[in-house]
Amino acid sequence: MAELPAIVGLNGVNEAFSPRVYCPVIFVPGCNMRCPYCLNTDVVLGQPDRSLGYGAAKTWTLEEVKKYLVEQRETSIVISGGEPCLHENLGDLVDNLREFGVAVGLSTNGTFPDRLDDLIRNHGITMVAMDIKCGLENWEGLGVLYGSPGRKFDPPDHPVIREEARKIKESIQYLNGLVGDPDFAVEFRTTLYPPAVSDSDINAIGALLHKKSYWVLQQFRARTGLLGGDAIADVKPYDEAALERLLALAHQHVENVQMRWP
Repeated sequence: MAELPAIVGLNGVNEAFSPRVYCPVIFVPGCNMRCPYCLNTDVVLGQPDRSLGYGAAKTWTLEEVKKYLVEQRETSIVISGGEPCLHENLGDLVDNLREFGVAVGLSTNGTFPDRLDDLIRNHGITMVAMDIKCGLENWEGLGVLYGSPGRKFDPPDHPVIREEARKIKESIQYLNGLVGDPDFAVEFRTTLYPPAVSDSDINAIGALLHKKSYWVLQQFRARTGLLGGDAIADVKPYDEAALERLLALAHQHVENVQMRWP
C-alpha cells in the first residue's frame, strides 16, 4: 500500500452536515484553488506544524487520530483540506478509518468528480460537503479564486478555468442524485465573498441544485491568517440587508438554506 496522505491538523468540532451530523475533521495538505478567504492557509500551502489557531497546528499520525476518536467516543469523521481529492491514495486513508469503525465524510471543492465517485462507490464515504465558490460562468470570480495569491489567469475564462467549471458542475449533478438518500448526507456551501459572489452567482448556483438540497451560505469574515493576506484586508463583508437578500434569492431555488458564520 502506498503511503497514506499526511494528516496536518485535527479540529474537535465540525459544523459540516448539520443538522444531521456533528463530528471532528482532519486536514490533508495541498489545494488546486487559492481562495483568498480560505482559513486554512498552512494546509493549502502544504506547510504543517505552523500554528494557525484553527486546527492545523501539528501533524497527526493515524494512530493519534484513532486514539482521539476513542477518547472522545466519536463515530464519524470528515476529511478536509485544502482539497483532499488531490491525493490519489485518499481512498486508502478512508478505508483505514472505516475499518476502525467510524463513518467517513469528505469536504471538497468538486473539481475531482471521478475521484468523488470512487470514494463513494468503492470506499464507502457517506457524507459530502461541497463548496461551490461562485457561478460557474462567472469567469472573473473563478479567476479570483484560482489566481490568488501568486497566480493569475489572463483572460479569466482561461481553458483551465473552463475545464474546472465543467468538473464542478459534474460533481454537483452527481451529488444531486444522492439528495434525499437517508443513508447519505450532502451539504452544499457557498462563502459570500463579495469580489466573487453576487446576486447573479446565487441564482446561477441555485439553478444547478436539487430543490431539496441542503445549502449553507457562509458569511465572509475578514481575519488574520487568511490565504489572501494583506491583499484582501480592505474587503468588507456583506451587510445584514445584503445577507437577507442573498438568503431570499437562495430560497427561491432550494428549500433548505441556512446562514452560517464560520
